[in-house]
Amino acid sequence: MGGFSYTVSRHELTAIIEAMPTADCRSMHLAARQGDIETAQRLLREAAETYFACTPAAPAAAVAPRHTVRRAARTTVYR
Repeated sequence: MGGFSYTVSRHELTAIIEAMPTADCRSMHLAARQGDIETAQRLLREAAETYFACTPAAPAAAVAPRHTVRRAARTTVYR
């Protein structure tokens, strides 16, 4: 588990915490309040692994094809 991290949005973090079992969530909050950051981070990391393993991937974004817009030739000369 050492050496990696997740980049998550606030929405994802909320979903991860809501998906945690109640006992783990309680333990994480108690550990954080008591200053045991390592335990709190470990519990949150484990919950994130479970969340991302069970959450379906988002569909690939459709990319609009690039095309050039042809401009009509100028017929009037301005002087």
